Amino acid sequence: PTRISGPWAARARATAQAQRTSRPTPSAAAKADPVVFAQEVFGLTIWPKQAEMLRSILTHGRVTVTSGHKTGKTTSFAILAWWFPSDPVARPGARVAMTSSSFRQVIRTLWREVTALWRRARDRGYDLPEPALSPDTGVRWPDGREMFGFSTKDPEKAAGTSGAHLLYLVDEASGVPGKVFEALEGNRAGGQGAKIFLASNPTQQSGTFFDSHHTKRHLY
Repeated sequence: PTRISGPWAARARATAQAQRTSRPTPSAAAKADPVVFAQEVFGLTIWPKQAEMLRSILTHGRVTVTSGHKTGKTTSFAILAWWFPSDPVARPGARVAMTSSSFRQVIRTLWREVTALWRRARDRGYDLPEPALSPDTGVRWPDGREMFGFSTKDPEKAAGTSGAHLLYLVDEASGVPGKVFEALEGNRAGGQGAKIFLASNPTQQSGTFFDSHHTKRHLY
């Protein structure tokens, strides 16, 4: 290929560098608060109950939320998935693992929303890493931060994820098998200190999600 040199090349390099450095980066307030992050980076309007849900992860290791249809829980999970790794100083090496009642749901709901928010951020000038087409490949930062989706048939993938800053997002948690929660809680017990966030329509009267609002409510 022909290499361009001289004043034109220098001007092109300078322009490219200016474009990179002129892109906005999330403010300190946004990195510290998922609600501010959603407003600033994605331009979203957050309703009060959704804000309460998002901020609950700041002070709790386990969170569980009952929900209905079209209430914004999937968008909230996608916000948290982007926010949690956003601060490499406060949460170095942060990792987010997400799942749902089926891997099809991960692809068609969670990962679709993750990708949609990436487009919104890109359109607003923010330089977030592009999500892969498949959630099991996920999103990766050069310094090791990542988010990914996993199948409930392969909980070992998430349970084997190590690090000081982990966030598990379990959508449609009422339909997720108990062995998945056993694997995730095993990782917490191993000293990783992972946070776990469950959300679901309350469709089952047994299981981990049901217990999180009844016999084990004190843990959430």
